[in-house]
Amino acid sequence: MKRIYLLFSLIIMLSFAAKAQITLTQSNAPTTGNVVVTYSDTNYVGKSVGSAGANQTWNFTSWANNVQTVDQLVNPTTLSGYSNFPTANLGILHQDGSEAYLKSSSTDFNTLGAYVDYTGNADFIPLKYNPYEENLSFPSTYNTTFSGTYNYSSSVAYALYPPFDSARLTATVAYTSIIDGWGTVSTPSHSNVNCLRQKIRKVTNQSMYIHYITWILYTNTKDTTYDYNWWSDSYNYMVAQMQTDSAGGVTSASWLYQYSPLGITENIKAKQELKLYPNPASNQTTISFSPMNEEGELQVYNMLGQIVYNEKIAKGSSFSELNIQNYKAGLYKVLIKEKGILIGQGSLIKN
Repeated sequence: MKRIYLLFSLIIMLSFAAKAQITLTQSNAPTTGNVVVTYSDTNYVGKSVGSAGANQTWNFTSWANNVQTVDQLVNPTTLSGYSNFPTANLGILHQDGSEAYLKSSSTDFNTLGAYVDYTGNADFIPLKYNPYEENLSFPSTYNTTFSGTYNYSSSVAYALYPPFDSARLTATVAYTSIIDGWGTVSTPSHSNVNCLRQKIRKVTNQSMYIHYITWILYTNTKDTTYDYNWWSDSYNYMVAQMQTDSAGGVTSASWLYQYSPLGITENIKAKQELKLYPNPASNQTTISFSPMNEEGELQVYNMLGQIVYNEKIAKGSSFSELNIQNYKAGLYKVLIKEKGILIGQGSLIKN
């Protein structure tokens, strides 16, 4: 009986050893000189963020690779918008040509803002977070918490809707983060990775103004979302990410495919400006573009960076009709990709 008890105890000890609780420090944050390739599964039916708590197993191996994203982690001084973020020590060149600026220290890892093209006409403007968005605090382990609030405001000339000549976007974001679980996570690319799960509640109040003689409120929205990030000390990036709405419905799901040294820089800037008509629109808009050389995809993002639509585009196609009747009023980014590489972008206003 004693031998059976000792064997049972050994099995329990080995089980817990296989799922070690980790601690995250600055050495586990993303670093310059690397490329990050992620895939998103755009079918959210049946997906769940799983349970919180100790010694959990999160299995996402069934996720599909519907959308590929390639981000380059670079020295921020090499990017176009660096002068607006002089304290940044990490820059991210996104696949759509936009830039993010971050700062890593021994105590936290923060986003300072972004350099974005709102109109799709290569009119990049800085989006400065005041004071910043905290992504992680160090050291982080099970039940580590932090919270904060940041805001931003940016204006851009936008003559698409005469007599209005400018648009302004303002937002205030309040967030609360907790490391609510630890265990192992598995994805199509990685198996049984020791990780911490981070849960972030965000409440975003966002307003869009249009200008003609004076600023006029065009839209005003308030959204509550939950971000779930699975961080590992084996990779300097999130192994998996999910987002849900306030009711717990999954709105995005992505997983790390590759984190590796940066090689030859690809041309991921947009090559054409998409034509949308009517624009602004209330129910439907037609998107026209140069004929596709290969099968591609059309993606629509809201101003929170969430993908709201994804469609396969056949080889030879030169237009797509988009039903936007159920979209919230506001500004959207439309992207066309070929073999995962961005070839065109534009902006859409939903009335």
